[in-house]
Formats: sequence, structure tokens, C-alpha cells
Amino acid sequence: MKKICIMFIAVFSFCIWTGCEMASAPKSTGYEGAENNTAEEDIPALPAEDGDDDAGETGQEENGAPADDSGSSPGETGQEEVKQEEMEPDPDDAGEEKPLEDEEILPAPAALRLSEVRTEYKKPFVEFIEFYAAAAGSLDGLRIICAGDGGNAVYRFPAAEVAAGEFIVVHIRKTGDECIDEIDDITLSGGNEAFPYARDFWMENTEKMARPTNVILLEFEPENRLIDALLIAESTCTSWPDPMLESAAERAFSEGVWTSGSGIEAAAVSDGVTRTRTINRLGSAEGWSSPAGKEDWIVVATNKATPGAPNSDIPYVSSTGG
Repeated sequence: MKKICIMFIAVFSFCIWTGCEMASAPKSTGYEGAENNTAEEDIPALPAEDGDDDAGETGQEENGAPADDSGSSPGETGQEEVKQEEMEPDPDDAGEEKPLEDEEILPAPAALRLSEVRTEYKKPFVEFIEFYAAAAGSLDGLRIICAGDGGNAVYRFPAAEVAAGEFIVVHIRKTGDECIDEIDDITLSGGNEAFPYARDFWMENTEKMARPTNVILLEFEPENRLIDALLIAESTCTSWPDPMLESAAERAFSEGVWTSGSGIEAAAVSDGVTRTRTINRLGSAEGWSSPAGKEDWIVVATNKATPGAPNSDIPYVSSTGG
């Protein structure tokens, strides 16, 4: 009986020791293999670029698998390099979507002032519109609009540079092949009244222009901006005879380049004009400022037309015959 008790105690002690060992051993959840399979098999590593042997391991790190101590940084991974390449522009495509670079940028326009106008034609004396350059600049983009001569009565200046103090004469029609636009050399042109001290341009025109009832506009076309204007009318007119004239007069006044108003009563009177009696701006050209008004313009006396030169201040007076 004593032996049986001793054996029972030994067996019981062994069982208790075995249970303790099993309780202290780490338990397996059964998911370790699944995690490893997911990291190593189900998620393919990106192909290595430029001989990067760590690309696959780094791809595992981004998806939750442990990373080694190889020292590779996230910026060196294949996936990051692919994203960077997608974001960086191709040098060959540079500048393709830059429409502003394709737009022509014109130089600053010359500060021109309307100076003198001849409205009458008698060969070889042709109509002209004269300007004075108060400041140097380019003529490119400038155009003349004669609203009283129809919608096609427009002259666009060529791309020429002018100096301050120049007189520029736009002759309304040519009288011969010697009439040449003076883009660079102001002594180049021949033709009647093409003087060597002024810059001459010639219109390819055979029609009547610069009528004595008119609104003449100088516009910087790229900006649709008026630079100067002249409103003239015969005293027999009680209103603008054409809607185009009325609209042009309103524009000149609203944009501040004509100070006297927009009605025909605000126009300078053009009575008495001939080929030698032109419509002149008063005063010294150096003192002109835009805007001007009715009181700044007169019809000069007979034989006082001065194309390409400083203006006369002697007015035409009908009672004395001029």
C-alpha cells in the first residue's frame, strides 16, 4: 500500500510539471503562414530598375511586411521612382502648352498727336492727315479711322520707329511710283509735298477721303484704345449725317480724347477749306497735349498749309477773302 501511494504521488507530480511546461509555451494563432504568404506571394514586387536588388523587399515594407536593414530609403524604391517619372515633364514636351508665348507683343506705340488735315484734292495736291510725335515709339498697331468715309476708310501704319519731334504725313492717295513709304529713311520718297524733313506714307487709294464733315480717330488697335481724335463739321450741318459719325464722336468723347462733347456743335468748324487752306491745330507742337477740343483747331488762311512742318496760326477769315 505504501508503494502504491508513492507511485501515485510521482505520477501526479509528473502530470503537474508537464502541464506547466505546456502552459508556458507560446501559442500559435495559425496566421503567421498566411501573413507571410500574402507578403511574399500575393503582392508582387515591382521590377527593380537600374540594378536595384532591394526593390522587392521595399515593396513588402510598404504593404506591412518587415523590412531588412539594407539601408534603402523610400525615395529609392521602384514604386516611388515610377511615380516620380510620371510627375516629371518630358523635356521634349516643354513649351507646347504656352499660348501666351505665341502671341505677338508689340512695342510701346509712339505718342502721336493729330496736327493738320487737308480735306480737298486737286492734282497734284492730295488729301493728307498729319501727325506730330510728342514722344518716340513704334507706329506698329496704330491705325487711322475716318468715320465719315465709310467703314473701309482705315489706314494701318507700317512697323516703323519714329523719334520725338517728327512730323508724319499720311497722303490719302498716290500720284506716281516715286511715292514710297519711308519706313527707315525719311528722305526716300518722291512725289508732291514729300519733304525730306518729314516722314511720308502713302495710301493705296483712289477714292475721296477725309471729308470736311468727319470724325478722325487714331487708335492703338491691339488694345482697342484711342490715342487722339478730331471732330470737324461744316456749319450747315445741324446733326451728324450718318450713324457711324455719331457713334465715332461719342466714342472719342467718352474715351476722353475729345473734350468739347460728342454732338455736331462740339466739332471744329471746317468752313472755307481748300487745297491751300487746311485744318490746323493751334499753338506750338511741343506744347500739345491730348486731349484737345473744338477751340484748339482752325482753318488757316490761303496758302498757309504746311504739310510736314510746324503749323500756321493765321486763321482764314471769309469776310476778307483769307
